[in-house]
Amino acid sequence: MIRTAVFAFYDKNSIIDDYVIRYIKELKQSCLRVIFVSGVRLSDYEKNKIRRYVNFIIDEDHKEYDFGSYRRGFKYIDTALTDEVVFVNDSCYGPLFPLEGIFDRMSEKDCDFWGMSENKYGIVKIGDKYKSVKRAHLQSYFMVFKKNVINSQVFIDFINSIQEEHKKNDILINYEIGLSEKLKEAGFRYCACVKDNGDDPIIRRWRELITRYKFPFIKCSLLRHAQNSSTNVNGWQDVIKSVSDYPVKLIEKNLARTYSHEPNESNAPKFSKQIYPAVVSTLPQSLVKIINTDKNIFYSVFKD
Repeated sequence: MIRTAVFAFYDKNSIIDDYVIRYIKELKQSCLRVIFVSGVRLSDYEKNKIRRYVNFIIDEDHKEYDFGSYRRGFKYIDTALTDEVVFVNDSCYGPLFPLEGIFDRMSEKDCDFWGMSENKYGIVKIGDKYKSVKRAHLQSYFMVFKKNVINSQVFIDFINSIQEEHKKNDILINYEIGLSEKLKEAGFRYCACVKDNGDDPIIRRWRELITRYKFPFIKCSLLRHAQNSSTNVNGWQDVIKSVSDYPVKLIEKNLARTYSHEPNESNAPKFSKQIYPAVVSTLPQSLVKIINTDKNIFYSVFKD
């Protein structure tokens, strides 16, 4: 199996942290080629951190976010010599567990493209306003496309259509949701490692996903922002250490530079019926962490 990964990167300070380097090294175990695309210019010092692990480095100031990086990286792929294309970004810490087993399990699924997780909800634009609705789609931080998809005209046309959008909601509608919908309309089938009847399972169910189902990632935004909604992260280091040998110090190092005391409301499930109080304690480097309460049941391919 010949896989090529496009790794979309962005850091406002143009720093490639150690957690990113480890992610790329692990990805390289499953992907013959890795194309690293940065949405900001990088110094030679930063690029030298990853040269031994990637096949190409593209650093360009662009405002097209992850999908703009996916578009740029896809141009470097010879699809005639590639069985699968993997689109991933730097928005997760991990992998906490080897990816090869997941690739093996998902290759047995009857689908044309797949992702780590599916979100049952999305948004629509009505005039100049946005409305949350049921609109299932794969989440774009980790997606895999098989040969029949990457050689299809609908996929190529979609990639070529990617351009700068000025609102995050428009990016979500046109690209993250739009990609799943356009491929489904063309007759392609998708599946996901994690499915859930609610909104954003990797945020709401992060603890159980990791400990029970060996889910390989934890979203960076979950730990980088003070939490004041139904998702909190108390004891996240112990959760990871209980099931994985992933060095949590890589996460702590990144959080020391990127943590924000401003709450990230995008982490709050839009359809959550319960809001739990934030309980503040202290992390290394005076970071904040919050108690987690997770109860809903979900489906996952990471079954016992």
